[in-house]
Amino acid sequence: MKKYIFICLLLCNALWSQGVGIGSNNLSPNQNAILDLSIPGSTPKGFLHPRLTEQARDNIQTPTRGLKIYNITQNRLEYFNDSCWIPVFASDCDECIFTMKFQADSGYIDRTQMDTLEAFIDITRMFGSPQYLTLIHQNPTNGIQVLFDENPVLSNIGTTRIRFVVNSFAPNGISPMIFSGYCGPNISTIVFKLNLSDCFDINLFGVEANYDLAARLPNYAGAPSLSAPVCLRVNIDQTGTFTSSDVAQPNFKFGGIPSGSLVGIRNKGFFQGLGGDGGQAIGISDATNGSNALELASGVKVEILNEGSISGGGGGGGHAAFGFDLRIINLMFGSGGGGGVALGKGGSRPGGLGIGSYSNGVDASGIF
Repeated sequence: MKKYIFICLLLCNALWSQGVGIGSNNLSPNQNAILDLSIPGSTPKGFLHPRLTEQARDNIQTPTRGLKIYNITQNRLEYFNDSCWIPVFASDCDECIFTMKFQADSGYIDRTQMDTLEAFIDITRMFGSPQYLTLIHQNPTNGIQVLFDENPVLSNIGTTRIRFVVNSFAPNGISPMIFSGYCGPNISTIVFKLNLSDCFDINLFGVEANYDLAARLPNYAGAPSLSAPVCLRVNIDQTGTFTSSDVAQPNFKFGGIPSGSLVGIRNKGFFQGLGGDGGQAIGISDATNGSNALELASGVKVEILNEGSISGGGGGGGHAAFGFDLRIINLMFGSGGGGGVALGKGGSRPGGLGIGSYSNGVDASGIF
């Protein structure tokens, strides 16, 4: 009997020294493995970990470090690291692991109808204690403002809202909005596809007198019809100069642009208003106002980015306190209007025989 026990011990020792093979055809387990499970032939089978609910897992008394189970409550593999049960994808008990996703990952704004769109982000804390995570908009875009309800937010908040506020200068079509959430060393990145209705671009340069936007619009290829509200972008370069030949006419007017339209003006040029004429001492006419630089339209929303000069004409000077009627000629005293601000044009002195000290109004300087 002792002989057989001795032989068994020798065999067992040999087996354990080279590992145990189960299911192996040649009984030669991998030399680096204590236990080598293999499947004879092509039978599809896998290794099944012990499966416990989270409550059952927590009922294990004094779990051993390295003990591994499959948590069927959270649907993940976990092991005990001597402090807590930790998912195999985590590194320590306090790590902030989360996911983010948009409830809807795209949205559309018709700029003639609205300028704001709401989007909602679902935040799921997968592991770790509730911690603050910081949301960052990765690619700021001209004409698109991103507003967070709160930032940073708790990783277990559930849902948070952001708003996109756009104007006429935002690009047409789809703009990918990239957001990243940071919580400790962990990062989650998501994308929202913001789709904007088209704004039609009008590029202006050189000298224009008494420009009428609605009247000129059909002259531009691909321009929208004015039968409904439109979105327009008027881009004026450094050579663009708008003048008025008559104080009753503005330098630039919208004309018949429909109510409900949106017009953005990006100005790098000059609006030079015409100054008003001086008043008369005798007669029915008096000093006149200068011309308006811009004349808008009722119900049209206007957005202006001004990097140049927009100058209305100055009003004409009043008449003198006295005058003479010599039955032959009238002596009329009055000055022409100044040029208003920044390159506005001065008006003329009144007609008739003027006194030399009363002269035309001067152009305004280009100094702001």
